[in-house]
Amino acid sequence: MRNTGTIASTALPACSPSASGTRVADGPSSPATGLARNRSSTPKRSAVSCSAANSKAVLCHPDVPRDLDPTALETYLALGYALPPRTAIRAIRQVRPGHRLIWEPWSASPLRETPYWEPRPGTLDAGARRDPAQALLHLLDDATRQRLISEVPLGAFLSGGVDSSAVVAMMQRAMKSSGGAAMGRSQPVQTFCLGFDEPSWGEQQYAKQVATHLGADHREGRVPALGTFGAP
Repeated sequence: MRNTGTIASTALPACSPSASGTRVADGPSSPATGLARNRSSTPKRSAVSCSAANSKAVLCHPDVPRDLDPTALETYLALGYALPPRTAIRAIRQVRPGHRLIWEPWSASPLRETPYWEPRPGTLDAGARRDPAQALLHLLDDATRQRLISEVPLGAFLSGGVDSSAVVAMMQRAMKSSGGAAMGRSQPVQTFCLGFDEPSWGEQQYAKQVATHLGADHREGRVPALGTFGAP
């Protein structure tokens, strides 16, 4: 799990903040000690006195309870990660992205989690407000054309999902246009998809449908089913 910056919630002998966050203040003369979490990664709880970069380090303290958090485990099995502030261990919590912990031992609520950064909404011009779909299409088209400038052949991994299908569609349109011919890229987009011998395990069928619809030059690679690696 991505438990960097995890915090134990049990009342333990105080531990110094680790490299999991930024030390805001420290030492006996400081009014408070804080940890800061970067914006995109994933540490929280009410009473905290031990912090570390991951759960393994926190669990090295003998007084941290080992009880599992069933809700976090369900989320991990479904999504591949635990949603902050939960972790697989009930007594360990994460600070949310873009937040920091402030530790004030003299306060009635000694631990506070506060945001230090929040995303700001962008501004739309008049044209984008009138037709946001067209504005998005223009941005995708412009971003794709910029990335088609290359001295080597270009291709795209295609899964058949929204993201890769949109990128391939923009590439195909750009290559068929006069601008694509000027760049020497008037050929169909080369797309690639890695699938399994067991069709239900992969996305190759959706990738093939999208490639056929867009007229891409599509290629598939195959991975043998589990349990057959190394078999003749």
